[in-house]
Amino acid sequence: MGRSLLFSANISLKSSCHLPRCSLPSFNRSYQCVPFSFKGNSHNGFPRLPSIHAKPARNLSTTKAVLSELPYQSRYPKIGASSTGPIPLNQLIQVVETAAKTGAEVVMEAVNKPRNITYKGLTDLVTDTDKMSEAAILEVVNKNFGDHLILGEEGGVIGDSHSDYLWCIDPLDGTTNFAHGYPSFAVSVGVLFRGRPAAAAVVEFVGGPMAWNTRTFSATAGGGAFCNGQRIHASQTDTVERSLLVTGFGYEHDDAWSTNIELFKEFTDVSRGVRRLGAAAVDMCHVALGIVEAYWEYRLKPWDMAAGVLMVEEAGGTVTCMDGNKFCVFDRSVLVSNGVLHSKLLERIAPPTEKLISKGFDFSPWFKPENYHTDF
Repeated sequence: MGRSLLFSANISLKSSCHLPRCSLPSFNRSYQCVPFSFKGNSHNGFPRLPSIHAKPARNLSTTKAVLSELPYQSRYPKIGASSTGPIPLNQLIQVVETAAKTGAEVVMEAVNKPRNITYKGLTDLVTDTDKMSEAAILEVVNKNFGDHLILGEEGGVIGDSHSDYLWCIDPLDGTTNFAHGYPSFAVSVGVLFRGRPAAAAVVEFVGGPMAWNTRTFSATAGGGAFCNGQRIHASQTDTVERSLLVTGFGYEHDDAWSTNIELFKEFTDVSRGVRRLGAAAVDMCHVALGIVEAYWEYRLKPWDMAAGVLMVEEAGGTVTCMDGNKFCVFDRSVLVSNGVLHSKLLERIAPPTEKLISKGFDFSPWFKPENYHTDF
C-alpha cells in the first residue's frame, strides 16, 4: 500500500434487511452492579465514564483438568458477536474500514511534521493529531450511523446510550511512539453489537521516518481476519520455548505493573523473547498475523482492545482475561494468543493475577457507558 489513502466516506446504508436480534450466552460470572453517578467526576474536560463494580466468580483451578481434555478451539468461549442486528455485516465493516482509513489519512499528513504535544499525566501524551484523527473518524460514523453510541479515547461518550451499537475508537494508538517517530502506532476502530465485537479495522503505520507506509487489518465476527485484503491466521507454534511474545505496561506503576515486570522476566527466561512495542492494537494484530504467538497486558481500555481482540479470534486465536475467565471489552486485563499455547501461558499468568485479585486489586469491568445494553 502506498502513502495515499483515498476513498469515499459518504456511504449509503439504506437497507430493508432486518435481521433478528441475537440471543447471546451470558458470561460465566456473577456481578453485583453498583449505581454510578457522573456528578463531581471529570477527566480531561469530559465526564468520567461509569464503572461496574463487580466481583467475578473465578473457578480456574476447578476447570483446569476439564479444559486440558478439550481441543484448544473449544476450551474458551468466543467473544465475537453472533449477530449485527438490523445492519448487514458487509455495510458495517465498510464504514468501519472507511472510518479507520480516514483517521489514518490525518495521521499520515502529520507524521513527518513537528508535533504539538500536551500531557494527560506525567508521561501520558496527547497530540493535536490524536484529536484531529478522532474528529475525522467521528464525522464518518455520524454521517452513516447518527443514532449509534461512540466511545472515543479523546472525546468520551457521544450519542444514544440506548443504542445496541457501541463504536470504540482509538484515533492514535501508540501516541508516544508517534511523538518520537517510532514505527509502532495505529488507528483502531471497533464496533460492538450489544457489548460484543462485531467488526473491526486497524491501520498500522510501518517503516519509519522517510519511509512511512501503512497496512490495514480488518475482521468481522464469523467472517475471518484480513491484512490488506488477504486472509491471515495465527501461528501454530505449540511450545513457549519457540514463541516470540509481546506485553505492555501502563502509566500507573502499581501492583499490576510490578506483577507484569515479573512476568516479563519469567517469560524472557523461557521463550525466544518478549517485546514491548507500546501499542495494544498493533500487538494484537501481530498475533493475528502470526508473527508473534501471544500478547497480554493489565489495565487496558475498551478503545485499546475492541478491534484487536476480534482480529485475533477471527485469525484462529484465543482471547481471555489474564486469570483465564471469559473476556469482555470492558475488562481490565487481556491475554490473546494463537490458541495452541493459551493454556500453557495461563499456567504462568493466571496465578499471579489471582494473587492480585486476592490482595484486593480491582479487576471489575470498567468504562462501560451508562445505560448501554449488553447481553452479558
